[in-house]
Amino acid sequence: MQVPALALTPPMQISNDDGVGVPVGTDSLNSPPAHGRARVDFELAAPAVIRVWAEVLAPNPDQDSFWVQFNDATWIKWNNLNDFCETLYDSKKPGSPIVRMSLPAGSHRLEFAHREGGARLYDNIIILEDSPNQGEQCSD
Repeated sequence: MQVPALALTPPMQISNDDGVGVPVGTDSLNSPPAHGRARVDFELAAPAVIRVWAEVLAPNPDQDSFWVQFNDATWIKWNNLNDFCETLYDSKKPGSPIVRMSLPAGSHRLEFAHREGGARLYDNIIILEDSPNQGEQCSD
């Protein structure tokens, strides 16, 4: 499923065609910030193991990360991003494994919080049931 819209709380903001994020220098490197989220709500008809891809802008190594959370679970550090389509992986764990989230049927919430100001998130967010050999998913 492609998710069409993000709900935002300050300081997360939309910046023309540059996606969603916070200004350069607005960093929260050690833990998710108390305020400022981009939120996606979605439904699952049946239990599933899902993966997430998102289109991002990561101008340089000091502006290339977000915090990500499902349904109030532990925050995931998503760091060392490259421009365009990135799969969600956990930079806090050895080897930065791809995040495969097992979720029950029903309503769910995916939240992005700023980690390094200047990184941008676009509304091209893909949530799919995991399957072997999935590659980049952000293309039309």
